[in-house]
Amino acid sequence: MLAQSKEENLDFIESLAEYVKKKGYQDIKVDLLEGFEAPSKLVRKNSTSEDIYTPDATASKRGRKDYFEVAIKGDETEKLASKWQLLGTIAKMKRGGLFIVIPRGHFRFASDVVKRYSIEAELIKL
Repeated sequence: MLAQSKEENLDFIESLAEYVKKKGYQDIKVDLLEGFEAPSKLVRKNSTSEDIYTPDATASKRGRKDYFEVAIKGDETEKLASKWQLLGTIAKMKRGGLFIVIPRGHFRFASDVVKRYSIEAELIKL
């Protein structure tokens, strides 16, 4: 989820944190949620600008680091796709994966973005 919509959707981030805990992950970091350390910010530089992204959550399990994102419909599809592509690349470098957690009513949007921008991610209905 992009930064501007995170504060409006803290309930989805709380659900994501619960999901990650139930799956047996350790070293769980969740953005904007009290009681959790925030994940590290990631910077993508290109010729005209610098984009700073913070994953919704990160966690480790069996020696791999996974990245978790909540998918919410929005207008900034290209920016969201750019974030997911970056997270997917970094996850692969760390022998982990990108998991896009999708609340009810947002599945079609998320699956369209993943297909259109060729993002390697596992989609999980919340």
